[in-house]
Amino acid sequence: MRLPSLFNDLSNLLFPRKCLICQGRLNPSEEHLCLNCLSQLPRTLYHKRRGNEMEQHFYGSIPVERATSYLFYTPESPVHHILHAIKYYGAKKLAIYMGHCMSTHLSEKEDNFLDGIDFIIPVPLSKERMRKRGYNQSQLLAEGLGQSTGIPVLSDLLIRTVDNPTQTHLNRRERWENVQGIFKTTTQAHALLQGKHILLIDDVATTGATLSNCAQAILKDIPNCRLSIATLALASM
Repeated sequence: MRLPSLFNDLSNLLFPRKCLICQGRLNPSEEHLCLNCLSQLPRTLYHKRRGNEMEQHFYGSIPVERATSYLFYTPESPVHHILHAIKYYGAKKLAIYMGHCMSTHLSEKEDNFLDGIDFIIPVPLSKERMRKRGYNQSQLLAEGLGQSTGIPVLSDLLIRTVDNPTQTHLNRRERWENVQGIFKTTTQAHALLQGKHILLIDDVATTGATLSNCAQAILKDIPNCRLSIATLALASM
């Protein structure tokens, strides 16, 4: 037995890895979530249905090719534990793993949501929030998705110009006002994104305000590109 393998076996024996949701011991082939909990996550299956609730968020606001969310979010659901671990407790590897899970889900042969996507762009954080948190959870989701699909992730073409307050405790109208005009594209984006199909990705959508304003900033500067949108989860107000 090789030394790294022996070390991993000993580490797992002394400090067993546990499922984030049920706290059961993970098998060697499992990551972060046991297969039982992973299989029971509340999937939306919106990638199979045109005109779904996620797409309806953007009707009359921005022209999107397609839009979907991987999971439904409610405060009492297991998805709550996943989102909070990713967003507030430094679970960076979990965020990348969930990006891989999204890829498997969205790349199903009968309806490949990712077919034709040229680039993945994560919703950016402000410099101040990035400094405090140390990472952008949407970028990590995008990296996981990109690693699984080979689609390039472009994290520096869209920037947030204002360190606006968190959306968490705002109502629908306040959420839209809070993100008005706070995103812009870089000069490099104008050259790279002409005529391309972009997938805009975020961790969770509630009203669609943040994603809509990101999309508006992109389409304002590059009107001939196409946009699709995907999030890890969809919450209702």
